[in-house]
Amino acid sequence: MQAASSVMRQWSGDAALLVTDQSVVVHASATGQHIQVNAYTGSLRAIRPFPVLHGKWPADRPTLTPALAVNQAASALGGLRIQPTPGSQPLPVHVRAVVDDGSSTPQVWIPLQQLRSRTGAEAEATIHVIARLDGKHAASTQSRLNSAADAFGLKTNGEAQRVDTVDDLAATLDTMRTTFLIVGGVTLLVGVIGILNIGLATLSERSEEFALRRSLGATRVDVAVLVLAESMMIGLLGATAASGVGWALYKTAVPIFADGVEPDAFPLQACIVGLAAGASAGLLGGAIPALRASRLPIAVVMRA
Repeated sequence: MQAASSVMRQWSGDAALLVTDQSVVVHASATGQHIQVNAYTGSLRAIRPFPVLHGKWPADRPTLTPALAVNQAASALGGLRIQPTPGSQPLPVHVRAVVDDGSSTPQVWIPLQQLRSRTGAEAEATIHVIARLDGKHAASTQSRLNSAADAFGLKTNGEAQRVDTVDDLAATLDTMRTTFLIVGGVTLLVGVIGILNIGLATLSERSEEFALRRSLGATRVDVAVLVLAESMMIGLLGATAASGVGWALYKTAVPIFADGVEPDAFPLQACIVGLAAGASAGLLGGAIPALRASRLPIAVVMRA
């Protein structure tokens, strides 16, 4: 403990000690179920900012009644009692906060100072030194930890390990973003081709109508704008329908597949981009049919 504390005191950034596998026992009063105990000191909340659902995180100082924080699984067990040393009388505890630590296993979080004031120094315990650092300082941190452990006749277990997954998540998000962009581009191309086919098929059936409009005074630009407007309406209707389906799936499927996670507000910006993409697909797909319709000779109406 002194070796780890010496490293933490010398650390310039956020650092904390997390002590597990000790003799302290916390159990549920009603069922007697044992609960995992995590004793901490230092800037634990800066490194692991668990959301506090109820109450206030206990202070890292001795109190008359042991104050601790519990996760949701431990809170569901009801009243708790703590046994500081083997064979000692169980004591009541004061649950100061209920936190969401992301674990389904009942766990309690108690300041280390409160345990040491009741149990003294632990003969055996597993101590984790948690610190916020970048990859360049990992080797120096390991060296300082080894030196402090050697000075107190202790052994470190393994090398310093990085436990966050920020880089991995960023790489995964970049891959997913690129994949969705490629799929979206291919889908947009298919939509353009589909609108183009519809426009060419409609052109052969409405050639007399366009020629009649020309004979009644419509210009080539008027005919082209008419065809382009119809193509853009098809694209916008398709994009609107897709946005509606996407919104429904976002509200219903995400909580099911994400284990009850409440989704954020539907991204309005993505909806606007989808509508713009649909209109662009209609514009591109209708360009060739509009050009051909505007070039139809007025004499076509004579063959109708």
